[in-house]
Amino acid sequence: MATTNYTVEQLAQAFQELSISERTKLAALLPEKWFEDSNELTEIQKQALDFASEKENDGRAVFHTWEEVENYVKHRPNE
Repeated sequence: MATTNYTVEQLAQAFQELSISERTKLAALLPEKWFEDSNELTEIQKQALDFASEKENDGRAVFHTWEEVENYVKHRPNE
């Protein structure tokens, strides 16, 4: 198997271009210890992330950057 070297910036750019569902699949492949020090999402934020994924999958929304997704999840009002 050939190995290709990418810069962190190139990997970050590639990650930004993935849909939410693709990012979720990729995150599921990463070791759990990578996420140990990260801030855990609240239940409301998890629901907002699921809702954002549904909207994108249904074609009702397109998030162009991870920052847009983070902003949506952090600031979505409780329903």
